Amino acid sequence: MENAGLLKLSFMVSIAGILILLFLSEIMQPGLTEISSISKSMLEKSVSIRGVAVSEKNLGNFKIIELCDRLSMCIPVTLSGKKNLTDSLSGKEFVVAGRIAEYKNELQIEADKIIEVDK
Repeated sequence: MENAGLLKLSFMVSIAGILILLFLSEIMQPGLTEISSISKSMLEKSVSIRGVAVSEKNLGNFKIIELCDRLSMCIPVTLSGKKNLTDSLSGKEFVVAGRIAEYKNELQIEADKIIEVDK
């Protein structure tokens, strides 16, 4: 009988721990990073950047936008599997959270989350 109670307690503590981790992963985002400070030493790290989409390329199931900050530093951001890929993003301001990657020897951000900033 004691084993059954211990088993139930262990199960409930495990489920509570998983729920806490899921909650924390949603609310804990990296702080804003300046585009000018992004370098190859940061490959595979998560960052958040803020900028204005100055151009976009729609390539079927993903989109590439050129995001520029107030200092006119720009970086390509890839969006795949995101909602509203058919909507135009040019001229809008966004906060993008994602992972720094390299493609054809150029740095880019693979977006995990993109949020439009209200002006």
